[in-house]
Amino acid sequence: MFTPFWGDGRGRSVHAPGVRVAGSSKRARKGLIEANYYYYVLGDVDKARRSCELLANLYPYNEDAHTSLAAFAETIGRYDVGLREYQEALRLAPWRSFLYRDVATPTSC
Repeated sequence: MFTPFWGDGRGRSVHAPGVRVAGSSKRARKGLIEANYYYYVLGDVDKARRSCELLANLYPYNEDAHTSLAAFAETIGRYDVGLREYQEALRLAPWRSFLYRDVATPTSC
C-alpha cells in the first residue's frame, strides 16, 4: 500500500512529490496539542471535544481533527458523532488503515 508520508529520520514528516496535504498547518497541530492537553493533563473531556469540534470546522480537510473529535465524542458516549467523524477522516485519508478498524468496530459493543 502506498503511503504518501514518511519521516526524514529527524521527527519531521516528508511528503511525496505531487501530494498536496490538506489541513497540515501549524495552527491545526497546535489545536490538537491543546485538545490533548485538556484531555490528558486536565482531564476535561468536554473541553477537548469542543476544541476538536472547532478544529474540524476550521480545518475540514484535516483528518487528525476528525479522528480526535471522534475519539472524544465516543468517550462521552456520542457514538453516532464518533462514527460520522471516523467516516469523514477515512474519506480524507483512506491510506490510514486504523481508520477502517475504527469505522468497522463500534465502541458501544
